[in-house]
Amino acid sequence: MEKFFGIFSELIKNKIARPVEGYSGPEAKIYDSIQGSFNMEIPFYKSFLNDKKRNVLELGCGTGRLLIEFAKEGCFITGIDNSEDMINICREKSKKLSKKIQSNIEVINSDMGSYKLEKKYDLIIVVINTFQHIITINDKIMVLKTAKKHLNDNGYIIIDTQYLRESAPVKSNISCNLIKTNNNESLYMYQSDFDALTKIEKHNTLQIKFNNKKPNDVIVSSYYLRIDTIQEMESIVEKAGLHITNLYSNWKKEPVKNESRNIIYVLSK
Repeated sequence: MEKFFGIFSELIKNKIARPVEGYSGPEAKIYDSIQGSFNMEIPFYKSFLNDKKRNVLELGCGTGRLLIEFAKEGCFITGIDNSEDMINICREKSKKLSKKIQSNIEVINSDMGSYKLEKKYDLIIVVINTFQHIITINDKIMVLKTAKKHLNDNGYIIIDTQYLRESAPVKSNISCNLIKTNNNESLYMYQSDFDALTKIEKHNTLQIKFNNKKPNDVIVSSYYLRIDTIQEMESIVEKAGLHITNLYSNWKKEPVKNESRNIIYVLSK
């Protein structure tokens, strides 16, 4: 499978841009500026916790957008991510917190299927399409089996992902943002292309870094998402030895409808 398409492929071919790994290096540094600092889903996730259930595991924690908010709420949270650069940024952000809040945080550089931790958790979360970064069905099953081993008996695994409907396939899209960090500017362009046959969404990104308003570096990266149907997810969950407790279309716990864009799976043992 070709990693780059369209203009991104041409930029590399003509040596105008250099390829880098997604979620690493320069892209990791501007990730927070791209994604923003929203945390409106915290009340949704907290509704599955109580005073006696405070241990949280986040798979694919990135730079700690949610992880830090959970720690501020008094939860003990472990974050796992396979990008060392993202984890390092998360650690640096954590150092700015009080010692008490820092004591609630643990971050680990690992993929979502191979970690082995001493403790178990009341809530395991996989947010904002992170689960879709796992491409094969077998790997998705393995990730859920590993999560199950780390889940307390009355705990929940929550997966927030896109809702794939045959009647309304995912559309390819493109966006462009100007990002300012310190005294520098970066033009960030993003394009996606969805293959309805494989259900794989290919993402290419372009970052043009400016110094004194002159471009001095052009970077491209790519990553893939595999979007599963409800039927596929039901099979994955069953083979992992888990059960679907609830399905929601959003953080307000509204039911899934045909026009829903997202689907949230609440799983239990």
